[in-house]
Amino acid sequence: MRKTKYPIIFIHGATVGRHIFSYTYNRLYKYMQKIGFNNFFVSRHDAFDSIVNNANEIKKLIFNVLKNTGTDKVNLIGYSRGGLEARYIACLDEMKDKIASVSLYATPNYGMIYADYMLMHHLRLVKNSSFFLRIIYRLCGDKRCNPYLSCLEMSSSNVHKFNLECPDVKGVYYQSFLTQSLNKKDDFWLRFFRGPTDKISNEPSDGMINVSTASWGHFHLFDNNVHMTHLNVIGIGTSKAKKSIAISNLFYIINCLVEKGL
Repeated sequence: MRKTKYPIIFIHGATVGRHIFSYTYNRLYKYMQKIGFNNFFVSRHDAFDSIVNNANEIKKLIFNVLKNTGTDKVNLIGYSRGGLEARYIACLDEMKDKIASVSLYATPNYGMIYADYMLMHHLRLVKNSSFFLRIIYRLCGDKRCNPYLSCLEMSSSNVHKFNLECPDVKGVYYQSFLTQSLNKKDDFWLRFFRGPTDKISNEPSDGMINVSTASWGHFHLFDNNVHMTHLNVIGIGTSKAKKSIAISNLFYIINCLVEKGL
């Protein structure tokens, strides 16, 4: 696989903390190093902190990568909510000339249907779940944890405000990607989440994010003839075959950057 001109920083989404589910990205990082792709880095930040706080953590990593690699820019690949954090970083005045591209993988760029549904119909459940998740994630090493705030930030109304406040930056290349899953039994862990998404939207989706909300910049819809859910793409609850496809999809994203000279 050809290497990119600029280093890549992969930004994980919600639910993945400093230790909880961190194995998914540790495994990805080690694999990329094993095949000689040594300009690939993975962020380490809290699972359910605010976009702004997480962005400040990721900025530290960006400056370290720039210093250690001797380059003047980085490519950001943001998965799920991590894509919003990538976009936020790119529009900061002090970062605009340090970001070459922003790749958005299954990112709710126009809000998440599931977040809207839960906030409207099950607000008490969201707040109660947030309380217990905060305890668990704090015990497991996360510094700050507010799942309720994370849910609010991914609602359609708040993402609309976010889009107005964080427009695309001239000179930064934006692309977006989404897998699709048509089988409701594809992923046991997503059966609870995908109900509202499938009911409200008839578009292709990965069980949580549909085409309309994922599309940003140059959009690519993966069609691997294999159903890949929102969690499958990062190797959670999946077979060896799907893990291989997940890696192939990441290589495709990277190759798109290579072709753009980034």
